[in-house]
Amino acid sequence: MAELGQLKKRLRSVRLSGQLAGAMKTAASAKYAKANRLYSTYRVRSDALEALANGAFAQQEVGNVRNDDCRRCYVILGHNKGLCGSFNADLHTYAEEFLRSAEAGSVYICGKCAIAYFVEKKRNMAGSFILPDVPSIEDCRAFLDTFIGGLIDGSTDSVTILYQSFVNTLTQTPAQKTLRPFASADEADRNGAEEPMLWIPDRVSVMQELQRKLYETVFYRLILESSLGAQAATLAAMRTAYDNADETAERLENEINKKRQGAVTMGVLETSAVMASEWEEDEDGGRK
Repeated sequence: MAELGQLKKRLRSVRLSGQLAGAMKTAASAKYAKANRLYSTYRVRSDALEALANGAFAQQEVGNVRNDDCRRCYVILGHNKGLCGSFNADLHTYAEEFLRSAEAGSVYICGKCAIAYFVEKKRNMAGSFILPDVPSIEDCRAFLDTFIGGLIDGSTDSVTILYQSFVNTLTQTPAQKTLRPFASADEADRNGAEEPMLWIPDRVSVMQELQRKLYETVFYRLILESSLGAQAATLAAMRTAYDNADETAERLENEINKKRQGAVTMGVLETSAVMASEWEEDEDGGRK
């Protein structure tokens, strides 16, 4: 019976794990739906702004004109939680290898797991940020303002974002995207840019505002894409854990039932043997 008791304890533990995995699966499913809704919206908006910027500015970038006073920024978009398969480990490995070969620059890390990993690796950080699992644009405002101002005024040479690119619900791939400042209006004119539109109130003001909207939307889209991938990875991992717990619980229940049936059968056989022995004694000894 001691072994039967151990099996029952294990079954309770497995059921509890299954319930936890089921709850996390439900939460991840809701967050995934929210992130997907936001990402779909901002992906369309981002593509439209990039197309507008390409037409308005002829994508005149100043990345090839480098100033020693300009800073280079590297941003790692990590996740706040574990239990999402290899999502965090793949990103951390990719970012570490990238930074090892990249030019010197300021490193900013977003996400509790990423912060903990690079603190353990003794990586110097210029700043760290923790955003909600599915952040709104307002949640990201302070984070985005850290980089957008420098891109607009030219004090930042480039911002390279390292993140998990969302392929599908089962696949996320580490990737990078670099944002660079546009050329000033004078530089664009010197490069032969045409003036196909009317600028109100003036070209510089419109350029600065459009750049701000473009950087903000593209950056936020990448944040949402990273969040979408994290929730998809969590959903897949918790679904697998829930299914495994369910299968294990079923197997343990069958094993417990077999042992119970075996114990009942043994008890019946022992009782039958005792009764048969007593009956034989009654016949031989004349007692009844």
